[in-house]
Amino acid sequence: MRPGDVIVCVGDSVTAAGVYDGFLQAMLDRLYPEAGIRIVNRGQGGQTAGAATGLLRSAMDAEHPTLATFMFGVNDTRWSAGDEDAKAAAFTDGLASAVEFAASKNVTPLLLRESHFSHGQAPDEFAAKVNGVFDRLMPAQDAFAAARQIPVIDTPGAYMRALAAAWAADPRYEFSPDIVHPNSAGHAAMAGEILRALGAGLPLAAPLAAPTGPRGPLPLARLRAERSAGPLYAAFRGAQRFTAACTLFFHSRIRPAAAGPVVFSATDFQSSRAPRPRMPASAPSRTWRCGATGRS
Repeated sequence: MRPGDVIVCVGDSVTAAGVYDGFLQAMLDRLYPEAGIRIVNRGQGGQTAGAATGLLRSAMDAEHPTLATFMFGVNDTRWSAGDEDAKAAAFTDGLASAVEFAASKNVTPLLLRESHFSHGQAPDEFAAKVNGVFDRLMPAQDAFAAARQIPVIDTPGAYMRALAAAWAADPRYEFSPDIVHPNSAGHAAMAGEILRALGAGLPLAAPLAAPTGPRGPLPLARLRAERSAGPLYAAFRGAQRFTAACTLFFHSRIRPAAAGPVVFSATDFQSSRAPRPRMPASAPSRTWRCGATGRS
């Protein structure tokens, strides 16, 4: 990263929620208070990778981005099983259009893997079927990225590690109460991985280490404890502890109902500045109580 960078987060309703990008802005402001690095949200509920180019284009004139992250996949499954090859082709075609447009505007593209459909440790039949498609899309994205030497950030890897830690304490805990949208703890885990991949905590404008061996999908920069980073690295370690604390905080707010199904309290998996997307008719209906927001 460099002073004055403008990072546009392009995606579907997971991005439109305005949560993980809010964590990014807060941490970058803390690490580099004078650098003027800005995070811009260009998420829109219900969108597929085919919308990525238009969403990025909408930010070009007003925001002048230097980097763009793209996170799609959930809606590219079309919320149904079958037609995996056609869905994967449409998914990568949308990504190709977006990264080509980004390159034409001197915007560096970064791809994020999106999280899966889940209701805890044992997914139901609907989630299992749709994840069968989703599990074809993410490898297709990796192959696309490898061929074009575009970095891929493994956000769901961090998400699942944090979730596994929560499950060790209580196997009923969920990061996605409505089956797809992460709560704040899930967003915090993803934000921590994005920060690490961007090299947050290292001096700005420091070149990324050159990759060695065959270059495939990159987890960008595995942050090294370099002495030259000094207090910045120490601050980033604080940011890592912050994301871990967020996970533990939201996990601690689980409160079982007196009877019937477990009710989870997770403050906001959807930001108030983005309308909650409608679930497709084919998706099973569930109701969850969401902490202070009172929404369900």
